[in-house]
Amino acid sequence: MRRHGFSVLRDLAGHGVGRKIHEPPTVHNYFDWKHLDELHEGMVLAIEPMLAAQPSRIVTEADGWTIRTHNRCLAAHYEHTVVITRGKPRVLTAVA
Repeated sequence: MRRHGFSVLRDLAGHGVGRKIHEPPTVHNYFDWKHLDELHEGMVLAIEPMLAAQPSRIVTEADGWTIRTHNRCLAAHYEHTVVITRGKPRVLTAVA
């Protein structure tokens, strides 16, 4: 992906979902030895990477909600909700 000029925006991360919409653990969209949280059966995670057409960082607009890349390059944000099960994880947002 990187060799084709795309990048994962590290400013954003997924998260656990429970009694609140944003709970631990933080789900990074890239591998880092410092972030090796153990996943347990029953956990619900929002995995939501944002990919950009070139190296970028995030800027939040004045409305406090809208985000974009600092250089306004093309980007895509996608989210899946996943339940950790005893077998393989179950993707709740998958299209059948």
